[in-house]
Amino acid sequence: MADKIRTETAGAAAVKNAGADPMWKKEHRTKKKAGDTAEIPGYMPIITNRKYQHAMSFIPNKYACLTLIPDCGGLDYKNGQLHLNGLPETFGGIRDLCTNDGIEKIPVLLLMELFAVALEKFSPSRPESLADCGRAAIYFPDLAMRLKTNFGKGNKEAYLKNMRLLRNIYGIINKGEKSGDILPALDAFEMDEERNTFHFSSPYIARIIREIHTDSIRRDENGNVRLKKNGGPQMRPAYSYLADISMCHEKNRNAAEIAAAVVALIEQAGKNVPNIRASTLVHRCPALESSLYGKPSSRASLYLKRAFQKAWALLREKTSLEEAYKGIELPDPEKPEFIPTSSTLGSMVFHFPHNGKASRSRPDPDFR
Repeated sequence: MADKIRTETAGAAAVKNAGADPMWKKEHRTKKKAGDTAEIPGYMPIITNRKYQHAMSFIPNKYACLTLIPDCGGLDYKNGQLHLNGLPETFGGIRDLCTNDGIEKIPVLLLMELFAVALEKFSPSRPESLADCGRAAIYFPDLAMRLKTNFGKGNKEAYLKNMRLLRNIYGIINKGEKSGDILPALDAFEMDEERNTFHFSSPYIARIIREIHTDSIRRDENGNVRLKKNGGPQMRPAYSYLADISMCHEKNRNAAEIAAAVVALIEQAGKNVPNIRASTLVHRCPALESSLYGKPSSRASLYLKRAFQKAWALLREKTSLEEAYKGIELPDPEKPEFIPTSSTLGSMVFHFPHNGKASRSRPDPDFR
């Protein structure tokens, strides 16, 4: 069995499988043989909790964010803590190793897919689900069904290749000058060809789900938890579920990040008319902002056009904004007045007026 599984941990290379066995290849791999696999949600959760809204982003902030550590030599995650050269370490001790250089090559949207799967496993009504929500197995046919695509051998290889790029991503929580926890975004993953499954472990995702859940509990002026009629805690909205899971596999990553940022903005604004400056929106998309740095104005304007045209299309094609918000006005991707250039980036402001929310974005009251 072991030679049919490829396993990768942070800083470790893949172990080649023995997929050349023709008898093994002919075996019909059904979901029943796949074992305990996670449900693949139809949505890409977008964090709207204001403290942790950038937790799955490279935007620096004092609560939680991602960082890149290109050289992982000597780093090891064990017993719930990151170690450097065998000794426990915090963010303060390895901050000089962290960088955002090269983040435009990191498929951070795939990390959002793992986040979606982990969040689906977590149920506020079952606190014990938090203990393992950062670990899951994905059955590829289930994922293919959600994405309306197929996962043949070539697609799986590409999937694993992109996942390997996440091995050097770490999450920083409660960052301080000499403190703060730092956890791997993808501690281990393996491809089980025999069961047609992909297994992953993300200590950072599990921790973020816990932090967001705790911060979203409503409390009275004395700090006591406000309870619902069924005895559970009252919760403030922490996520938007209006984006389709296929956004995680959008080829135009910059466009997908813009679309996600706009969804978060609209959901956070409530009854107010959401608006945002183009430069602020770009700042919330670090990969795009990084790609613009040092480019001549004509080149930067081309990057902006590609990103914003597609982003405005995605709002219509891969989100439920038009169903959730009555009469919402979304930018037309074909109209130049909605596409910023290098010269208008600081002055252009986008508005998203609507007539109120038509329905709940997700029926499960435990998440609202």
